[in-house]
Amino acid sequence: MMDSDAPNTPSLPPSALVLPLADDVFLPGSIASFGVTDEGVIKGLEDLGEDGYPVVMVPVRDPDDPVPIKANLHGTGCLGRVLKVLRFPDGSLRVLAEGSRRVAIGAVAAARPLHVELDEHDEHVPLDPHLRSLASATREAFLDFVTLAPGLPPELERFVPGHDD
Repeated sequence: MMDSDAPNTPSLPPSALVLPLADDVFLPGSIASFGVTDEGVIKGLEDLGEDGYPVVMVPVRDPDDPVPIKANLHGTGCLGRVLKVLRFPDGSLRVLAEGSRRVAIGAVAAARPLHVELDEHDEHVPLDPHLRSLASATREAFLDFVTLAPGLPPELERFVPGHDD
């Protein structure tokens, strides 16, 4: 099912199973595999049945927290679909998933396994003074690097957004 506004973007389901990511950030258009050892998430994947169902991959704030709860999730995740699930003898799973779009994490729809409601993600991020300062310092550091590094063409300066000659 597709949105009429964006022909290549799947419609947003009301909720999805959370696949918590301890060390990764999943992006739209990416395909990656990751291990699943949490019993609730494994049960959720088994309950969904065949491959290809929607899930939301969300980075966790504290990877040492053994049970995924909404308070431990970041506010933005990546809606995607499971391409393949591999089961190992120790009971763990390896999941191959493909990301399709960024989503905002809403209220908890079910606690165990964790399902959350999904909202549209606001792609516009206002630049606060700290972020603006960091962006400026990063541009200046890159320009210094291009200027001082032997062998790099000075034309690289053109690739720095906001740099005026």
